[in-house]
Amino acid sequence: MNNAEIKQIALAYNTLFKSTKAFSAIRDTLITKIVDDKFQKEEIETIKTEYQQRLIVLEQFEKELDKFEKILPSEVYKQLKSALSEEKTILGRIIADASGYLELNDEMYLTSLMDSFKKEQDIDLRFSKEMNTFANDIGFNLLKQTIDNKITLEDLKLMAEAFEKDSPLYERVKFSIDFLERREKELTKDQESEKKEEPEESKEEKEETSKTEETPSLSLQEKLNNINYQTGTNLNVAVQELTVEDAITGLQKQIDVLQAKDKLTVKETFSLRQLQEQQLAFQAYMESLDDQKLTSKEKRTNKKLDKTLDRIELKASELQAAIEQSNQYQSRVLRFFSARYQNRLKEEIDALQRKQGMMTTMQKQSAIARYNKQSKKLVRRAKRKGTIEQLKEYRNSLVNELSNISQDISRFVSTKDQDMEELEQSVIVLPDNIISLREYQANLERGKVA
Repeated sequence: MNNAEIKQIALAYNTLFKSTKAFSAIRDTLITKIVDDKFQKEEIETIKTEYQQRLIVLEQFEKELDKFEKILPSEVYKQLKSALSEEKTILGRIIADASGYLELNDEMYLTSLMDSFKKEQDIDLRFSKEMNTFANDIGFNLLKQTIDNKITLEDLKLMAEAFEKDSPLYERVKFSIDFLERREKELTKDQESEKKEEPEESKEEKEETSKTEETPSLSLQEKLNNINYQTGTNLNVAVQELTVEDAITGLQKQIDVLQAKDKLTVKETFSLRQLQEQQLAFQAYMESLDDQKLTSKEKRTNKKLDKTLDRIELKASELQAAIEQSNQYQSRVLRFFSARYQNRLKEEIDALQRKQGMMTTMQKQSAIARYNKQSKKLVRRAKRKGTIEQLKEYRNSLVNELSNISQDISRFVSTKDQDMEELEQSVIVLPDNIISLREYQANLERGKVA
């Protein structure tokens, strides 16, 4: 989906969502006016008018939806189309029953109307569910366009103003806005930090400095080992950020290898699309880390970490005070007892640090386990989405190619009907002596010379 397409389908969704809110309110009001499992004539007239309007809105949305069949995930389109068709069918039945009762005053139509009215509520639940799935897919495409810098922050803010605030799509637009704003802040911060660096050096000095400062990059495990718990920090997020960054970097390397090739095989084309979808899924997951909630077990571990950290700091301050006081003693006996006290404090600190290290490791393992569980789902979903998208593109390219071949063959072998009719009506005259083309041209030349 390109920028214009995603905006168009998003606006069509929002128009329907807005209409649905008004329609649901009317339906809820009608439910309260059911007496003895029947409606009065006034309510039936309301049903006929409002349900006709609802049907018109659904048909308008369907026209917009059909334009995007080729660029929506196949399963999403089929399910939504099916649910939409069911909703239109039941609405048509309700309108027909309401019209029949108002014109003929036959109880048969009223009974059918009440039955269809109840069924429509169940059918609408399925339609709403499919619309939410559809909104998720639009939101995913919005985020992709945002990450690829194809949709600007101004575009998103205009969409947010136009969309209903309780719409699922609004939440996804807001998420994309937050993503762009965070990225711009980080970019500004990086630029400012670069300006505040040491005074400018000559080109030669910079090259020399960069050579001496070059250090081998740390592995993921080394980076994880360097993370230590600090009071108030979210160890879970810190660990997952590193693992997700490592995954995104690995995917980018694979993408770069494939994109560097002049020509890709069909299999490589499929792989490239899958990798891109995975990378996009991990980027979205990275943005959601701050919203993750700790499990009750992780919360308990954090409390223990805080308590142990406080005890380590307390023992460390006691040790420092003991060392300072020992330096003031003149008596060897007092120094001896002070040394034993200091050793005991050191042993307690070592034991607390080992305990802290074990609990920190447990917390890291919990974060990695959560990441592993989620990443498997992300990869599986992204691969399936990438495959479906690529299959559709491949199918479309084959259909276009076959269509072109068919047209070329048709042009090559066809003869216009009107040409055939003219030939059939023409009189063909053959000379008595058939001569070759060369001889005929020679005769013409001789005639001109004469």
